[in-house]
Formats: sequence, C-alpha cells, structure tokens
Amino acid sequence: MNGLFDTLEIDAMRQTFFFLADVDPSGGQPITTDALSNILAQARMGLSAAQISNGIKFLLARKSKLGSVMDAELYLQRVFLDFLDALELREHSIATMHGSGTGEIVYYNLGKFSQVVSDYEQIYFNTVPANLYPAFANFLYHQAPDYYPEGWEDAAYARPDAVQVMTVHQATGMQWPAVFVPCLRQNRFPTRAQGGRTVWHVIPDSLVPNASRYKGSVEDERRLFYVALTRAERYLYCSWAPIATNQQQRKVSQFFNEFTGSEYVLTKPVSTQLPQQLPPKPRHEDQTLTLTFSELKYYFSCPYLFKLLFCTGLTRRSIGRWGMGNRYMMLSLRFTPSPSKAKSRQWKTFPGLSMIICTCHSRTLRYWKTCRRRQRKP
Repeated sequence: MNGLFDTLEIDAMRQTFFFLADVDPSGGQPITTDALSNILAQARMGLSAAQISNGIKFLLARKSKLGSVMDAELYLQRVFLDFLDALELREHSIATMHGSGTGEIVYYNLGKFSQVVSDYEQIYFNTVPANLYPAFANFLYHQAPDYYPEGWEDAAYARPDAVQVMTVHQATGMQWPAVFVPCLRQNRFPTRAQGGRTVWHVIPDSLVPNASRYKGSVEDERRLFYVALTRAERYLYCSWAPIATNQQQRKVSQFFNEFTGSEYVLTKPVSTQLPQQLPPKPRHEDQTLTLTFSELKYYFSCPYLFKLLFCTGLTRRSIGRWGMGNRYMMLSLRFTPSPSKAKSRQWKTFPGLSMIICTCHSRTLRYWKTCRRRQRKP
C-alpha cells in the first residue's frame, strides 16, 4: 500500500474537490469535466461510463449552488458521501474488476479521506462555501499529504489484506512474517550528509548540549537499520541496485556489506534440498475489542454498516442545524418542570434558525429573550 494521497482513488477524490472549487492549487488551469471523467475512469473504483456521467451531473448541480450562503447540501462531508452515492460505488464491483481484496483497500482509503474531510470541516465549519471549497482544495494539495500519510494505519478494528509499504520510522513497533528492505545504496541508506548552509552555521555547537545528537551520524543510521532488520519475524530480504543515471547512487551501502558478511545470512541459493513447503494460510490474531452499546447496536442491526462506520472509518452525514437544535432542545427540557405544563410554539428569535421546540416552558422563552437582549450566548 502506498501513501494515502498517492493512491488512484484518493487522488480522484482530491481532483473532485479541485473541480468543485474551480481552482488548481498547483497553479495550472482548473480541471474540466472531461479531465475529471478520465481521472475517475482510471481510478480503481470499478466505475462504468454511465456511473461517471451520473457523478459529474451531481457535481455540476452542487457546484451551481456554491455562493455566500451555506446550505446543508454543501457541507464537505455530505458532498463527499452523496458523490459516492451518485457514483453507485460498490465494494464487490471494485473486487470484480480489479481483483479480490482491492475493494476493501479502496474503502479503507476512502474512509481515511472521509476522516480528513471531517477533521477539516470541524475547524472551518462556519466558512461560507465560496471560501470553504478553495481553502479546502489548497489544504488537500499543500498540507493533507503530510498530515495523513497512510490510509490504513488508523483502521479501527482491522487492516486490509495487502502489502504494506512504509518507511522504517513508520514501521517502529510493528512486525511481519516477511520483510523486504530495498535500496541499500550508498548515500541512500545511510543517507548523504546535507551540504550547504544549515542551522549550524547560525547556531554554534557550543550553545546546544549534545549537538551531535541533532546533527545525525552514521551510528544513528545504523540504529535505524537495526530497526528495519528486526521487523521480520521469519523471513528478511535485503537488496540493492545501482542507478545508472545518478552518480551518487551507484555504490552499495556499507550496511549491506556488513549485513551480508554475517555467516547467518544467505547470499546465494541454497544447494541442499529444502523441505516441502506448507500450504500458506492467513494469520489470524486474537484482538480484544472494546465496543460501546451504540456500536453493538450497529453490528446487530447491519454488520456491513458497522464495517463501513467503525472499520473503514467512513463518517456519517452530519447536519449542523440538527446539532444546534438538539442543544436548544436539551436546554429547553432542562428548564421545563413538568410535561403537563408544557407548550408547543414556533421559535424564530435567532437569525437563520426556524424550528419547533416541543415541551418548551414559558420560563425557557423568557430566558432566550433575555439572552438575546443582553446580546450574549446562553
């Protein structure tokens, strides 16, 4: 598995929001409908031409509503999920077209992208659509790839059956039956010392205790190489290959020579006959899961919905008006002494808020009017 924003499906989602914002953060021309259609067709999402056409029609309809007024249909998370609905995306269709297991991986990555959308929307919830979408497009281009490097790492209860490609730092604390460590070239691993002016040309070494620790050394790289080697439970493969077009990447790493110099490391095929290989089977790990009653309710009512929400991480549609109204309702009930004395009336005190507060006592209404008169929040 590659980085989250290196995958075809997430790049397609990112280009979709570039299209809605009508901007190209890289400085080029805004993406067109034909270009977006081609990107969606090449993404491993198992989409037909008719599905892509329906998705483009949906995006054009939502794009026409973008302006200075926020509407529930323009929330980023709702647009993202409604767009997947318009595409009629199905996990089994992806698996049929691109191979078994691909659909699960795609859904994991889409779930992680849904979390990206949710995290951004929680901070910039009150931004008007005309500014929200261009700002979100720039966030997806400039910052999100560094904040969310992997799509599968934060999977709640399971991980897809796929090869995991990561840096040595990201692999710290993990182990696998088989590990491959490639690119053991000089100036690659260990890395070449940085040339030119650095921070140490401004700050003297004498002012920083243990300055060598922050500069980095071959020994630091050797410890990192040790971390890479110890990630393997049974099989470890180390390799290198020169890059003919790069003069700095043509020699083997000293770590590779040190590693292959051990008598316990094989550097050529085994001459003796190996025992018959056992049939491979997936490894099952017993995990202790802590579930809430709400999560169990989802599982018993619809196991697949439980998988989408709590395993892949897809976030449900959120309607901000409901959240605000729910708080008003709870506060109203708090001030209501008895349902027998309750009344039902329409409340339009706050701009943009029109709702029916049931079981609302007269003292609650007076409280809201006092808050508005004093121009403060309750």
